[in-house]
Amino acid sequence: MRRHRVRHGVVLATAFATTLLIAPLTPRPVTAQHASFCRTEKALENRLRRVRGRIMVECGNECPVWPLPFCHSAPFGNWGVDSKFGPTTNRDQFRGWKNLDGHGQWNSCTANYRNDFNDGPGRQKAAPDDPEFVASDISADWTACSYVTPEVHTERNVEMVLYELDWDGNDYITTLEYGDIDVQITCSNIWHCRGESPWRRQRSSDLTRVTAEARITYTAAYSSF
Repeated sequence: MRRHRVRHGVVLATAFATTLLIAPLTPRPVTAQHASFCRTEKALENRLRRVRGRIMVECGNECPVWPLPFCHSAPFGNWGVDSKFGPTTNRDQFRGWKNLDGHGQWNSCTANYRNDFNDGPGRQKAAPDDPEFVASDISADWTACSYVTPEVHTERNVEMVLYELDWDGNDYITTLEYGDIDVQITCSNIWHCRGESPWRRQRSSDLTRVTAEARITYTAAYSSF
């Protein structure tokens, strides 16, 4: 009986040792809490939006004699922005002064509706001055965020292409070209980096005389899933 107990103990010890040797060779499954990456976002913003020129995209027909069965109303419209950071969306990408339908809209026919000023004494509200988010480009890298710094990130050929948004198709307004914009990036630690460019002002080269300031913000931050 004594030898049997000894042999039984040896068997148990040998099995336990074998388990210790084999277990580490089996990889642990990667769970959500162990997966992480550096999320990078480049965003375009604008402010100090002004429209001083001739806008003709939404004129339609006026009503010289009343009543007419189909009469074009004052052509207020929400303006969207198409850029390398994202497409036009039906929100305040280029916010105007006329609060209508939940947006800050513009007069898109200054030829026929001259009293609805886009930029004039007592008519334009403060809304075009406020910074507005336009769009952002998001990417991911499976490393720490410090790989982006120290550096100056240059975003090439930045422009904002403006459209008046309509249910039957968007109408082109004009294009604001900002060229290359530099963003100085700094990191507070290996998992968080940020930078923003100075505001740059530009005016359209056609008769619309649209002006606005633009800047780019750059954020790289640790994320997980």
